[in-house]
Amino acid sequence: MAVMGPGATFMYLMAATWLFLGPFLMVGLGVLSAARRPPRRRAGLAVTAGVMLFYVGVFAVAGFRGFSDPHFFGDVVVGSLVTFGWLALPWLIAWLLTRRSARRADDTDPLP
Repeated sequence: MAVMGPGATFMYLMAATWLFLGPFLMVGLGVLSAARRPPRRRAGLAVTAGVMLFYVGVFAVAGFRGFSDPHFFGDVVVGSLVTFGWLALPWLIAWLLTRRSARRADDTDPLP
């Protein structure tokens, strides 16, 4: 890593950190976004949108090599979709499971 420039070192650290900690953060945000209380739900959705935009934006900006590169747009689109999928899949699974369990908890009828 000593040979890489400061931008490459930053991107390596961002990718390495996100690769290991990202899914756990997104699962937590998915559970928070599916909360029953509206303030928690709004906060979870706002933080989720901010995290997704930040990481996809950082990836797109870091991959910028100029508009004259014929492979630039393909690399950015594919890379952004992979990054978005890595972000959205754990969030979506946690959100769906939390909503389903909350719905099942509401469907229980009291015994007469």
